[in-house]
Amino acid sequence: MTKKSGLTEQELSQRAGEFEQIGKNYMGRKAFSMAMREFSQAARDYYASRNFDKAAEMYDMAAQSRRKLPHSIEKVYKKETLLTAGEYEKMRDSMRQMGEERRNESLLEGSMSSASLAIAGILAGIFFLSPNITGNAIANMTNSTTNFIGAGLLLVGLAAGVFWVKTRKK
Repeated sequence: MTKKSGLTEQELSQRAGEFEQIGKNYMGRKAFSMAMREFSQAARDYYASRNFDKAAEMYDMAAQSRRKLPHSIEKVYKKETLLTAGEYEKMRDSMRQMGEERRNESLLEGSMSSASLAIAGILAGIFFLSPNITGNAIANMTNSTTNFIGAGLLLVGLAAGVFWVKTRKK
């Protein structure tokens, strides 16, 4: 649950989708002022649900709606401060940057776990393949058993290494 609204991320995302649909309906009827408000609310809800890409898209739609409003609209909204299209675009760019940072973090976390698994697997495989270790010293195992374990761990390490290289290339 988010502190501010008391809604879960899923509920916020669902509500944002409803605001998005209402905004699109207003755009179709050329009610740009109302569309701008709905898209702005959808963007705030998507942001709160940590869906930064959708928030950026909604801020972009709000900027498009704002651009279509006549300049005389400020007289109607005397008490409210209307954001300019440029301000909506700045918020859109900020959301895109946050989304990109979030994607990069998840790639880095996956890459680091693959790298550590690769290193650990290869080292453990080499340890168990070593002819100096006897199975009796560990758990009454023969040399062929430790060689089998070592080969398995070496393969796990090599497979993890392949995945790590593939994620780094992306």
